[in-house]
Amino acid sequence: MADGVNVARVIAIYNQKGGAGKTTTTVNLGARLAGFHKKRTLLIDMDPQAHCTLWSGINPGSFSVSIYHILTQNLPLKQCVIEIGENLFLAPADARLSRLRVQDIRLRGRSFLLTREEAENYDFTLIDCPPTMGLLTLLALASASELIIPVQTQFLALERTIELIKTLKVVRQKFNRRLRLGGIICTMYDPRTNISREVVAQLRTLFGDKVFKTVIHRDVKLEECPAHRKSIFEYSPISSAAKLYEEFTEEVLRRG
Repeated sequence: MADGVNVARVIAIYNQKGGAGKTTTTVNLGARLAGFHKKRTLLIDMDPQAHCTLWSGINPGSFSVSIYHILTQNLPLKQCVIEIGENLFLAPADARLSRLRVQDIRLRGRSFLLTREEAENYDFTLIDCPPTMGLLTLLALASASELIIPVQTQFLALERTIELIKTLKVVRQKFNRRLRLGGIICTMYDPRTNISREVVAQLRTLFGDKVFKTVIHRDVKLEECPAHRKSIFEYSPISSAAKLYEEFTEEVLRRG
């Protein structure tokens, strides 16, 4: 394993609703783990929209092997991994993932996305899932040891989260008994609105300490990061958003 002591952690980051902050969570958590904490961190982009790939500064067409090839040609994961920073690596996605069918997948001798030996090359593997419960998300959840759910603090968030927890139980029973809920991170919080405050309060009442103490506020600096292909720590390191992602990363580490 990467540091010889700690067990490698494979975290799927998923919500079935688009715009909940999955990719924002993946990119900024990964950047903090790799940059400040010096953890070897792999980002796996499982979304055909390839937002994590694009945000990381990797353009479609600039790589010859992607997650699509790993899944369809039974290649070692390392063949598509790109080093994108100190201690930070990316397994990129491309649009072909949207056409992936069960019969296309060739995983003989592998454990879904990555073998245990492949996972142990990194301290953390963060899987950015698509916003649907389909084949790609199932592959991610079947490969992960933990699930982090970003929840946008808006109307209907509570109902969607309850349904997702039910889905987690089904996946655990049928595909991956070691999968656990790593936590729920509240995102796009606006303290000026009653609905944001109510959603956070309801989530804490229902899920208790499974909800991270850190709450990610809506922040224009955070919204600008993808256009500049930078994490919040590169783009605006002294911003309130950077401070919140620092605190969130500390919580993730403590929950290991």
